[in-house]
Parts: sequence; C-alpha cells; structure tokens
Amino acid sequence: MRWLAACALVAGCAAGEGEPCPKGECASSLVCHEGKCVHPERFCRGEPHAERCTRDGLCTLFEGHCMAKSQAECDAATRCKDYGHCKLENGCCSRDGVCRTEEEDPITHVYRLRDPGRRAAAVDKLVTLYESALARDGGDRHGKHVRALFADIGEPLSKEKSPRALELLARARFAGAAPAFVEALRNYKPGGELEPIMPEVLSAIAALRPAAAREPVLRLFESGVSEKLAYPLSNAVAALAHPGWESALIKQLERPVAPQGDAKALQSELYRQRTAARALGRLRSEKAIEPLMAAALSPFKEDVAPAAIEALVLIGKPAAETAAAVLRGDHPLVAVTDEQHKSALEAELDVITPAEKHRNAAAAVVLARIGRKDAVPLVLEALDKKTEDIGKARIARALVHLPHDKELIDAFKRVYERAPLDVPISRERAGIDALAEVAPSFFDSTLAPWLVERAVGWKGTDTDLAPFRDAALGAAIILTHDLAEVDRLAQLVAAAKHESDQAVAKDLLATCKRNTACFIEAAQKGDAKQDARAKKAAVMAGVLGKPADRRAIADALVQTHSRPAQQMLADALCHLAPEGDAALAADLQKRLEEHAAFDDPIVVETVGRLRARAQP
Repeated sequence: MRWLAACALVAGCAAGEGEPCPKGECASSLVCHEGKCVHPERFCRGEPHAERCTRDGLCTLFEGHCMAKSQAECDAATRCKDYGHCKLENGCCSRDGVCRTEEEDPITHVYRLRDPGRRAAAVDKLVTLYESALARDGGDRHGKHVRALFADIGEPLSKEKSPRALELLARARFAGAAPAFVEALRNYKPGGELEPIMPEVLSAIAALRPAAAREPVLRLFESGVSEKLAYPLSNAVAALAHPGWESALIKQLERPVAPQGDAKALQSELYRQRTAARALGRLRSEKAIEPLMAAALSPFKEDVAPAAIEALVLIGKPAAETAAAVLRGDHPLVAVTDEQHKSALEAELDVITPAEKHRNAAAAVVLARIGRKDAVPLVLEALDKKTEDIGKARIARALVHLPHDKELIDAFKRVYERAPLDVPISRERAGIDALAEVAPSFFDSTLAPWLVERAVGWKGTDTDLAPFRDAALGAAIILTHDLAEVDRLAQLVAAAKHESDQAVAKDLLATCKRNTACFIEAAQKGDAKQDARAKKAAVMAGVLGKPADRRAIADALVQTHSRPAQQMLADALCHLAPEGDAALAADLQKRLEEHAAFDDPIVVETVGRLRARAQP
C-alpha cells in the first residue's frame, strides 16, 4: 500500500479532479482540460458554463468544448422545454439541427429579452437576423429561413412592448402578434412614440385582417391622418371592409368635390373617396354601383375614378349592366353627369370634351375594364360612333381587357393609325405611345411588324418622333419572335438605348425557344434587376400559352418580384380565360392575401375580371 501511495506521489500515475495534468494523466472518468483534470459533466454544469448548460443542454466536455452528448441532455435544456423538441446534431442542440455560435443563435437573444439591460440590444440583433433570413429567402416573408426564425422568436418577441420589437413583428407580418398590433393601433396618438412604426403596423393589419382592428381602423380613417399613414391606412380599410360600413362609405363617396377650394382639404377629400371606393369594391357592394359609376364619369372626380373603376370591376356583371345602360343613354346617371359637366365648364375646369362624348368614353372604358365578352359590341360601337379622338384613344387603351379576337385588335389598330400622335389620353398621358405600351397585352406577335411599319412611316423630325418611336420599338421587342423584324426601326432611334433590351430578348428566345413553361419560369424568377427579361418572358408566355397553362401563370404572378412581369402575367391570365374562371379567381385572391399582396390594382382587377367573366 505504501508502494502504491509512493507511486501516486512520485510518478503521478493518475491525477484527481482539480489536480494539474501537465502530461495529460487523469484518473478514470476525468479529462485533462486547460492543464487540470475535470469531470466532463460537472465541469460544464459549473461556473461560468452553468447557465448555458441549463439553457442550451451543452453539458458534457468534449474536445475542449461543452457539448450535448446525448438526446436526453438536449431534451433537458430549458429552451428545448420552452420552445419545443430540439435536435441533436454533432454536439449541437438546436431547433433545426444547425450549429450556430452563441451570438448567431436567435434563442440566445430571446433569453436576453428577459434582462432589461440587454433587451434593446437583443431586439436589434433579432432585427439583423431577420434581415439576413429575409435576404436568404429572396425577400419572401414566407420563406423557409424566415419561418424557421419566427418559430423561435415570434411568440416571445410578441410579448415585448417596445416599438422596435413591434416594428420587427409587423415587418414579418407575424400572425401571432395581431393582438399587439391592434393594441398599438388603439394606443396610437399622432406624434407619439408609435408614429414612426405605424405605417408598418397598419400594413401588417391589412395583411392579417384581425377582426378586432375594424373599429380602431375605421375610427382612425374618419379622424384624418398624416400623409405618411394615408397609403397603409387605405389598404387596411379596404382589407377590413365590413358590410356594416357600407352606408357610411357610400355617403363618403357621394360627397361633392370642390377643386377651387383649399388644396389640402381637396386632397384629403379625394383620399377619403378613393379609400371608400376601394372598400366598397372589396365588399362587392351592388348598392354602391351608381355612386361608383358617378365618380367614374364625373369631371370633378378624375382622381377618384381609378379606384371607382377598380371597385366596379370587382362587383362585375351588375356594374357592367349599369355601364351599358349609361352608354345606351337610358340611365338616370346620364342627366346627372351632363349637369356635372356643365358645372365643370362654369367652374372653368380643363374640360375639353363635349358632355355626351366624355360620358360615352368613360362608360365604355368601365365596360371594357370589367372585361365581359358580351360587352364587346357596345364598346366597339362607342369606339366607332359615340366619341372623338381623345375618347377613342382612351377606349382603345382599355380594349386589352376584353376577350381578344381579330375584330377587337383591328379596332385598336384603326385608332392607333388615325389618332394624332400627341392625342391627350389623360392628364398624365399625352400621345399614342400610351397605346403602344399596352399593345403587348393583346399577346399577338403579328403586332410587332405592324408597330415597326407604322413608326418607320411617320412623317416628321427624328426629335419630334422619338418618344413615339421609342414606345413602338419597346413594344415590338417584347412581342416578336424574330428580332430582325425590329432592326429598321432600331436604326431610327437612339440604338444604344435599346441594345440591352434586345440582347436580353435574344438570349431569352435562344434559351426558351417556344417552350411556354420555360418562359413562365423566367417571368416567375424576375426581380427589379431583371425587369426586361421577366416582362419579355411573361409576354411570350401569353403569346404561346394555352388555357391549361393558367394555373402555372397564376403561380408565377404570385411569386414574381418584377412589377412589369406582374402586369403582363395578369393580362396573360385574362387572355387565356376569355370565359372567366371563378375558381381560379378565388384561389388567386386567397394566395395574394396570404402574401399581403392583394392591395395592388393590377391583381385586384385581374381577380375581379376573371370572376366577372364567369358570371352567368
């Protein structure tokens, strides 16, 4: 026994726990760590590792690090109990099996939310992690990285009261935070601490549509808001529109507009009426058809008319019947709008079209935008006989929303060929370049050489003709299968301006040839940096597509990040559904609402048109 003791003292056969281990000799069950023998589990459960061990399950020393060495250790971790089952992967105990450093692990910062001294920094770090996840998902709030992140941080973050935390939840459109958004809306005071984040909160409310937000949203709308909140509040009112609001919204829409009054008061009034019109459209209110039609026809309400027409498209067939009656001249609105036209002249508004022709053109535009096949004869009659150059151009621009056939396209061509080049289509648009821009929405590639031929034959100086030729060339490039068709026109304009678009079109055509699925995929993958390619792809999908491709085009419409491609995909969807598609319209609306994207006139009218065409 004395010999064994001497062996231990002199030779150092095996050091005990806490004893030095210069040569790595430690008793059984101990390991040498940083020059001392330690027990792998007891070491990780002691300071300074105890808190992380309990929190993260990293309770066994292995290769110099405290790690989870069993699923049981992982399951015993506090955060796994708090936030659900954790996965063990290479010593890492995490929700998704991905090992991260402590600072990059979102749960680290969720725990720090409990410490008042670290709370602000924790929220800032969670914002950074969200932005990183969003970037990895290509800006998609519903992407897998964002979903994984909010599985960890969403619920605990929604208990925070700070504006910064609320803004992050709103940006992510986290459904679990809807009660917090409603509470913030109820507590909102102009100029208060919530002012900077209210646009995001209102956008989240519009996306999530919590019923509890209806009363505070309506109250805020009726009280008047700053310019910064106007757009998101308008979306929230439209999204939460309730049948109980119908009478109040109609009353708001019927209020007179005085253009000569105070400019700020005028803008506030127009904003309220636009918002009321949008909400009535979401309600598909048949009681609102006449006031909406009156707004679409009134020379005093040109700024309200786009929202009113959008609403009429959503209402569908009953609205089309009223527009048709106005166009035939056998509706009470005829007298009302004629009287308003007279008042506009007396008020010295810039009204240059006779009352009847203005009314006919406006009613025909409404009818065309609703897009039903049975409206085509009336619209073409108005185009040929019931209006003048300005009205014809306005109607021609709307023809793309009707089911396409040769007669319709020939009517468009006649207007384009005969109208003055600088015809004032609207206050914002003067010139037939506005017609060239919509020509691709007919999805008829034979229009490309026709556009080129017309533009080459125009008489005038190159400088004067430049904007019209530019528009014609741009439309021809995205319509044609054969880029050689546009060369003659390209030589007459600033060639460098279109070289990039032509190169993109050439590459796309070489890649996809006549493969519709390839073009749809290219449009779907579009973003702001690839607008030209995505737009060309969307037009080609419409040119080559068949009715069976509607579902794939609808998928691309929901997922594309290119605004021009979105417009063309929406038009292609309607082009391939001349009889409408109520089921697809309902599905598309649902998906767009889930992506918080059902606030854009392009997609709103597409859904309305598909539904209106299908109404018997």
